[in-house]
Amino acid sequence: MVPGSQTKSYLKNQIIFISLTVCSISCFLFVLGSRTSNPLLELTGFMITASTWIPLPADTYILSIANKVDPVQVAILAGGINALAVLVEAKWFRLIFKFPRSQKFQRYISQSKLSLKAQKYMFLTLVFCGAGPFPFEPARVLAALTNYSRIKYFIATFLSRSTRFFVIIKVGVSALELGIYKYVIYASILLFIVTLYKSYGNFKKA
Repeated sequence: MVPGSQTKSYLKNQIIFISLTVCSISCFLFVLGSRTSNPLLELTGFMITASTWIPLPADTYILSIANKVDPVQVAILAGGINALAVLVEAKWFRLIFKFPRSQKFQRYISQSKLSLKAQKYMFLTLVFCGAGPFPFEPARVLAALTNYSRIKYFIATFLSRSTRFFVIIKVGVSALELGIYKYVIYASILLFIVTLYKSYGNFKKA
């Protein structure tokens, strides 16, 4: 069903409202954390945005605070924020998917052989992509597109991302001790750029 002009306007307003709300809360907490020298509050602000559709180098940021925070606290906090943020993101995606121009993209995402197999094992797909060195975005888009269970989505994201962030901050601590910290930071930035470029290329093909 193609939305009418009033419906389109309503959908656009919802999309803008969600985007502005997420960015405003994120910026406020990040600035507040910076001004009060509270790395966990600053992390909260950063992760709210970095965990959604706005591409920010979360791995690099977590590496940069490796010597300021407790790894377990970071894992739980960042993993929890990520798990909540993707649920908001899923609603945002579902609004986008109501526009006719997104139909081709939806077919590309949902009907490829890899996507059909991923849908069959959606929980494992989310855990695998969320924890490993693989793009998490395609799995998140697929979860939103297929209206995957919110509870399972939250649990899979929390388990995978908290594990990933715990490992990353441990790598940062080890890099500091070995004197290769700046090289690890550079490598994470390079990996982020390459991943972003590949993701953009895939979306452009769609």
